[in-house]
Amino acid sequence: MVPEQRSPGHPPDQRSPGHPPDQRHLGCHAPSALRCDDPAVLRSVDRALPRLWHRVVLGVLSLVTVVGGLGTAAAVPASSAPSTGASDPGGYVRALGGPFLTDASGRVMILHGVDAVEKRAPYVLYPDPGKPWNFSSADAARIASLGFTVVRLGLEWQGLEPGTAGPNAPSICTPGRPGNPRQLDMATLDAYLAHVHQTVDLLAEHHIYTLLDMHQDIYSRVFGGDGAPPWAVCTNGLPVVHPPGRWSRVYATAALNAAFGNFWTNDVVGNLQGQYDEVWRLVAKSFRNDPWVIGYDLFNEPFARPTSGPVGLDRPVHQLTGAARRSPHPDATTTPGTFPTAARPTTTRRSASRATAVEPATTRAARRPETGIGARRRGGVAPRRAHSTFDALLECFYTGRGHPGRALGSTTPLHCPPNDPAKGLIPTIEQADPHHLLFVEPDIFTSRGAPSLLGPMDYPNLVLNFHAYCSARSPVTGNPTNLRACAAQVEHTMVLWSARQPGLRSAAQPGGPALFMSEFGATSDPALVGAITATANQLLLGWSYWSWKYYDDPTGSSAEALVTASGRYSTAMPALVQPYAQAIAGTPVSMTYEPSSDRFTLRYIPNPTMHAPSVVFVPPQHYRHGYCASVLGGTVVSPAGASSLDVHATTTGAVTLTVAPGTCSGRPAARRDRQRPATSSVMSSGVHVAGDRVAASSARGPRRPRSSKQPVRRAPGSSR
Repeated sequence: MVPEQRSPGHPPDQRSPGHPPDQRHLGCHAPSALRCDDPAVLRSVDRALPRLWHRVVLGVLSLVTVVGGLGTAAAVPASSAPSTGASDPGGYVRALGGPFLTDASGRVMILHGVDAVEKRAPYVLYPDPGKPWNFSSADAARIASLGFTVVRLGLEWQGLEPGTAGPNAPSICTPGRPGNPRQLDMATLDAYLAHVHQTVDLLAEHHIYTLLDMHQDIYSRVFGGDGAPPWAVCTNGLPVVHPPGRWSRVYATAALNAAFGNFWTNDVVGNLQGQYDEVWRLVAKSFRNDPWVIGYDLFNEPFARPTSGPVGLDRPVHQLTGAARRSPHPDATTTPGTFPTAARPTTTRRSASRATAVEPATTRAARRPETGIGARRRGGVAPRRAHSTFDALLECFYTGRGHPGRALGSTTPLHCPPNDPAKGLIPTIEQADPHHLLFVEPDIFTSRGAPSLLGPMDYPNLVLNFHAYCSARSPVTGNPTNLRACAAQVEHTMVLWSARQPGLRSAAQPGGPALFMSEFGATSDPALVGAITATANQLLLGWSYWSWKYYDDPTGSSAEALVTASGRYSTAMPALVQPYAQAIAGTPVSMTYEPSSDRFTLRYIPNPTMHAPSVVFVPPQHYRHGYCASVLGGTVVSPAGASSLDVHATTTGAVTLTVAPGTCSGRPAARRDRQRPATSSVMSSGVHVAGDRVAASSARGPRRPRSSKQPVRRAPGSSR
């Protein structure tokens, strides 16, 4: 195995996020059979765009580099830890249709969190003091103290089903009817899941949800990445090579494309897809009764080289991919259905040097003729492509050939590969666990703004789960080499997915799947992170940041960790930790945070049938001398100075909450030791009432007691 070249003293280069170096993300790649400007294709996307404007607050972002307050994190006192109002499940998180997740009370949930993935043996993080993969109570406490409510925890197929065979084993990789590869050992799987349960339980003790993420990068450690066990690597006899430079250059190699191709078409006797589905079924069965698991991320960053042929509409997709997968030189061919070298055509972008500031993505997209919103009105060509072979393969993987979906904007069912499981991954998991959310990811190219025509899938509990990274980054640190261009590309991706979401509606989810950005960041640049989180606030979009720690990431970047090897926070921390609404008892209208003034504003329409409060996290890191919370149309019911601010609506009209540092109208901040009185009188708890407007002046105060309504916790490693 040839090691990648890297700068001395740095870990392997850029984590973000395994994209082929030849990717061109903004162009239109369409055969003559299905043009990019085809009216049917354009209408399917354009119908979704107007709805976006109702969810976006237009404005100009000011990039504020806030790097103060760094240092080794000390133990967080109880008074400054987030209270449990937004995180007490009392039931499972739901995605009933529409862009938002909801809790058991019906409140809209906005999640902020971090990714934590161990890509080396033992391929899971769990409490194991002194070991590189140790995930301790101190980790969970620090995550909670920053106001994060979810951890995207990595699982690895190679850890669950390591098997005994090696790559290209004839008993597995011979073309033919899929069967049982006989690689699953239940004792190994149970021992692995016992460790996962330990970490899930530890996070739950700190009222943090877990999103279980079946992770992979460049398919397998055989290629220098992680994910699939060696026995599931079938390269058709092509040699595994490691090009010099970035680790992601392996994506352009013939052997990797053959391995992915055999997985997506499931055409070898080892039944790769079927066995992957079976492992997921066992995972879901193990966690089906745990409400602190928010759901399952089904496949991290799905990849296949794009094709140039019409796809899965009038021809079965396996007919379009088989020749390329069997060819020893797939990069050399450009015939329909093969994998040409150019990953995505490009589009000319406006020169970043001409911009004077990083604008909100919504503003740029509205005025830029070549990139989506407004393109039709201004005569430009939006960057849309035909339904690629891989979009069809991926959708068949999710749904199964017995329940084929359709391309976005098409009424024609897909033709799935004949060896795909009749019951796909989604129905397999739902049969084992009907409670939890299923986070589906589009192909890896979309994380840099490439279009996708992954179509609607008629299942409940779905969450559209996307990543957002940029191209203008250092291959070593992951930090932006062009801040404006990087921020523009990431924000463009976020806006496009918000626009696409309504077009994925189905009978099971009439409002479309919920939306979540499960990866972004991998940088220590606070200006970039601040621009991204500001756009997420405008879009009312939940997220998780890559990554909590470095964990000797083989496909990583040196600046990706929020907590560095010294235990200090990255300079990106202040831009990530900000006030935000964790739970909203109604319909959110807007949410903004101004870093320059630490002023936060939330506006929502209350639902009078909901009795639980709206909950806003107020980080002590930004309000060291207290804060003033004023409410129009509601009242503050949380203790003075609590880092979890609870609001009850007193009107059926709009409620507006504003949080600012300091005192209210010159009134001194409340004493730090003030306790919430036993009565419900707001006057006796230090809240000034003026008609229907309530202003609560408070420094950091004691934490509200935990709710007594807790799910029954199981002892780690007990029978499930």
